Amino acid sequence: MGKLLGGHIGASESTGGAGGKFNLNDHYWLAQRHQLVADPGMAPVISASGGSKTTSGDYTIHTFTSSGAFTVTGDSGGTIEYVLVAAGGGGGSQGGGGGGGGYLSTVNGENSGGGNSAGTAALINPGTYPVTIGAGGGENTRGGNSVFAGPSTITALGGGAGHGSSNTTQDDGGSGGGASYYPDGDPTGPATNYPGPSAQGYPGGTSANNGPAYPGGGGGGAGAAGSNPGGAGGAGVPSSITGSAVTRSGGGAGGVSYSSTNGGSGGAGGGGDGGDADSRPGEAGEANTGGGAGGSSYPGGSVQSGGSGVFIIRYPT
Repeated sequence: MGKLLGGHIGASESTGGAGGKFNLNDHYWLAQRHQLVADPGMAPVISASGGSKTTSGDYTIHTFTSSGAFTVTGDSGGTIEYVLVAAGGGGGSQGGGGGGGGYLSTVNGENSGGGNSAGTAALINPGTYPVTIGAGGGENTRGGNSVFAGPSTITALGGGAGHGSSNTTQDDGGSGGGASYYPDGDPTGPATNYPGPSAQGYPGGTSANNGPAYPGGGGGGAGAAGSNPGGAGGAGVPSSITGSAVTRSGGGAGGVSYSSTNGGSGGAGGGGDGGDADSRPGEAGEANTGGGAGGSSYPGGSVQSGGSGVFIIRYPT
């Protein structure tokens, strides 16, 4: 049998539910079939606390914008779906945009980062499960990881830092940071495990060491790579886990130096805009989206931080 937490059910059991798609009660039935829960039938109603608790339609939703714990009480657990987003990387002082935070989802019909489909809804039992929300990365600094220490520990990787005037050693991450305009041929930040089934985002974009704009590369997003010189940050991934569609983990845009030409636009999902040498610094990533910061200009541009991460969990009401 495939994993129930963040994995995929085996092919012989992948066609249940109405219309050939699983819902949370299907997953509970599978758990009972394999003797992971005691009683057959409909999934039990979970009683839980932690984060900001809301409801939408048939679901109860817990949103964690800071670290805490998800606590399941009572005599039985049930099945959950979640979106876990790490923090975005900081912008670079010579134009490199910060990468978006790693993005992991188990919401049926949606996607994780790096071009991967969502994992399978998880079975959870009564207990207390710590949640860590990553903080946005600063200059030359990768974003913080977000962690759900559930029945199996799940880690979303912080976005890579955008390249700047000093050596950037933290350009890799959930999505990679963009290259700086100097030196010529500055490498783009890679996305950890990309391409492949463990990827959580996309690489950063390339730069150009030539005038008049001297543009940096856009940071990668969870849903697309960063654009090449002076371009947009990579797009993030949308989710309707809260009842309305929200995109998260966008990459920060590349900035330009020695020029008033506008830097790129931040990737959809909280990515910051790129700066220019005239009047606009790079923009910070949006809080609790995992967006990367926009690359700053050189000389004199202020360097901004990536956006913090978030964890959202839901279960049938």
